[in-house]
Amino acid sequence: MGVSQFALVNDYLSYLSDRNYSPQTVRVYGFSLLAFCRWLMIENIALDTVSTDVLLQYLAACRQTTVPGRPGPNVVP
Repeated sequence: MGVSQFALVNDYLSYLSDRNYSPQTVRVYGFSLLAFCRWLMIENIALDTVSTDVLLQYLAACRQTTVPGRPGPNVVP
């Protein structure tokens, strides 16, 4: 499984640019999607199999992952 499976992400970001979304918005979406795609690769999940359950697993992983150089959890209750 390689990055070629994520061509849809580039298509989506191009669509946002074509629709005159702010370059900053497209950039933030791009980095967010990059993090998601990296997680999919680590978990060996194909983009075309993403479901609501997979998204919930990703959000749970984001909450549990620590950020280097930062103490504590990513989510403050």
